[in-house]
Amino acid sequence: MERWSHRVLIRPFVLWSTRQLSPEQRNKLIVWEGDFAAEAQALGINNHMTCYLYLVDRHGLVRYLGTGPPEDDAERVELENLIKQLQ
Repeated sequence: MERWSHRVLIRPFVLWSTRQLSPEQRNKLIVWEGDFAAEAQALGINNHMTCYLYLVDRHGLVRYLGTGPPEDDAERVELENLIKQLQ
């Protein structure tokens, strides 16, 4: 059974966590299920056990890609400023 862990462990968490969001926040969230090989390659996702964060502007351009918490204060400030610009 392929990806059984996703169905058993991750899907319930995603469903629960998206219910915690406001309708406006939910409209800005993308959760992908199913075959993702072509998209993963295009986006540079090479580890399916890692959470990737993309900030995308209104034109569909990726403005930030992260795979973990900011490593220092300068990176944190840069990310916060970028989030403000994209709102």
